[in-house]
Amino acid sequence: MAIVWVCRLGVDAYAELGRQLDVPRFECPLCGRPMARWGFYRRYLRVGIWCRRVWIRRQRCRACRRSHVVLPHGRLDEVGVIGEGTEAMVAGRGARKVAADLGLPHTTVRDWRRRFRSRAVLLAMGVAAAVVALAGTLPA
Repeated sequence: MAIVWVCRLGVDAYAELGRQLDVPRFECPLCGRPMARWGFYRRYLRVGIWCRRVWIRRQRCRACRRSHVVLPHGRLDEVGVIGEGTEAMVAGRGARKVAADLGLPHTTVRDWRRRFRSRAVLLAMGVAAAVVALAGTLPA
């Protein structure tokens, strides 16, 4: 199971630190007990058209003996790249054209569109709740 960790470092700083990065210890998402560090593995992270290899920390629960990865970035692509592609598709561009502009496989961009569509109602409700919390009411 993956635990997504909010890491404030940029991709370059994260990659430079490598195995020296101090990743916090988490509680097991399955049983709630504290976990111990349990090695690393390498993963690619795409930033624009370039890929960077980064070290990903693993942690293991001593109680239930399950291992978990601690991901500072939940996806292969940087959030800004996904946002740019999704924004272009919402504006009416097709997935193939967006993929060509970003230099990515069209299947990757198509999957972003599918994921966005499946979560669009939930996203809209979240935005509406934020507007109400900040402004007190929704605009007409």
